[in-house]
Amino acid sequence: KAAIAELQSHGFNIPDYPESPQNETETNIKNRYAKVLGSAVNPVLREGNSDRRAATAVKNYARRHPHSMGAWS
Repeated sequence: KAAIAELQSHGFNIPDYPESPQNETETNIKNRYAKVLGSAVNPVLREGNSDRRAATAVKNYARRHPHSMGAWS
């Protein structure tokens, strides 16, 4: 609710969050907020992409600009 109030104070036309929807319009508003809330609260979704491989562009750059190893001791 604080985030909604802050956005409204900055001039964004965002509807208030209906705690207990009384009609279909309020139900639709609550459902739209639920979509955003689910991704913000669900820790599995917040972990991000589990694929940690280097991007193709990074690999191509490394191939074109090889890093020279230092002298062995």
